[in-house]
Amino acid sequence: MIMKKDLRTRLVSFFGSRGMKAVCIILLQLLCVPTVWAQVTEEDLDTVELFKTFPPTIEGKCEQQNIRLNIKQPYKLIRSRGYVPSQLPCDTKGCIFRHIIAQSDASIVHQDKDCELYLKTSIRSVDSGADLTPLPTGGKINMDIYSDIKCDLKWQVDKMCKVAEPCEVDEIKMLLTDYPASLAKQYFNADYMLMYPIDTKQQECRDKFTRARCVVIGKDYRYVFMYFFLTDDNAKDLNKYLAQLKGMIWFN
Repeated sequence: MIMKKDLRTRLVSFFGSRGMKAVCIILLQLLCVPTVWAQVTEEDLDTVELFKTFPPTIEGKCEQQNIRLNIKQPYKLIRSRGYVPSQLPCDTKGCIFRHIIAQSDASIVHQDKDCELYLKTSIRSVDSGADLTPLPTGGKINMDIYSDIKCDLKWQVDKMCKVAEPCEVDEIKMLLTDYPASLAKQYFNADYMLMYPIDTKQQECRDKFTRARCVVIGKDYRYVFMYFFLTDDNAKDLNKYLAQLKGMIWFN
């Protein structure tokens, strides 16, 4: 009886997590996206309704959540939707960089070609009912972001990522760089801006990128994870690359 109860608890934790919901969304997109946009007719109304709920592009996700997206020089938006495995620019299985790219919603490249960004956004239909916590500096933060950060940092993770427990959230906060709220507002009209390094396990992506940093910006339930791919030489310039994004993502 105890074993059955424990199993049930684990299943509820797994399937009730945002991570699992996101997996389901990605699977829906992978199954539907490649064949839909060529020709939409009245018979496709169900699919159209699906994409209203789960927009397949970064532009659609941002528009749905009243986030302005306007990528311009020195950056260029090179992909506005998620990848299917055969399209990934990295084909090394088990590569940390490949995992980040696979879960992204869009990719951006800097004009110097030595910095790439991969974006992952909240989804209104999944995140709008999330647990929000007031911030000391004003505004609110979606507590679900800490489960994603936990997974990125592999903090207290054995084999499978799970929802971050309150005590784990307190520990994770100790590992983050918290930018001033005034800077978050100035750059993105966000209520917070957090940064943490990604352990790339000394791997190298496409014989160039060796370092990765993630900057999370957000306002109320909405958020954007920005994964920066950098080199040994320019990892120190993260704040420069971040400043050059000013105004390109804007929480209305």
